[in-house]
Amino acid sequence: MKKCVFLCSLLLLIACGGDSPSGDDTQTIEVTRIVEVETIAEVEVTRIVEVETIVEVTRVVEIEKKVVVTATSPPPTATPDAPKVGTSSNPVPLGEVGKLGSAAGAGFDVSILSVVRGNEAMAAVRAANQFNDPPPDGFEFAIIEVAVSYNGADGGTLDIGKNSFSIVTNGRIIPYIDTFTYAPCCIEPDLEISLLFGGLATGKIAMPVAIGDEAPLLLIGSSDNGVFFALN
Repeated sequence: MKKCVFLCSLLLLIACGGDSPSGDDTQTIEVTRIVEVETIAEVEVTRIVEVETIVEVTRVVEIEKKVVVTATSPPPTATPDAPKVGTSSNPVPLGEVGKLGSAAGAGFDVSILSVVRGNEAMAAVRAANQFNDPPPDGFEFAIIEVAVSYNGADGGTLDIGKNSFSIVTNGRIIPYIDTFTYAPCCIEPDLEISLLFGGLATGKIAMPVAIGDEAPLLLIGSSDNGVFFALN
């Protein structure tokens, strides 16, 4: 009896499916084939034996992760209040109306109609009265025309005069009463007004302004609760 044995190895790469979400799932299988050839009584008998051996398993898995980002609304932005008009930092603009009131409930509106300064104002002062004094050194006169209307609900009268006013120049508040020694007279119409409900009148007042001051203000009332008006 003659017996021969042949050994043959095969490597198989097998892709496997399944429940893998994504990617490859492979394994390498080594197949060993044993071939036995035996001669029995002059008859050749061949036996083939295959042995499968898993050599290596490689699994590549890709996992897709979805992140849901929920947009959040920004917090509401508070709207700032509009700045109060009539303060020294935010005066009533020239030509616009400023609203004032009294403790008795009387309300009245004031606006600045015109402002004349420098040589033109000094000429008007001299024309009103040749004996009018010039302003102090470093100052010039500003002749301010003011309109006043009375809309109070108390049924009384509104009396307003030059002593209710102050000039603000280069940051200094000068009440009209402090200019009494050199304040020009006889400028018409004079700013001494009495009004009934619904009445309207205009008047002029001459006040000293520092030469070169580009942003003087006219103040009605006190600096604490009065109203400031721009003069340019």
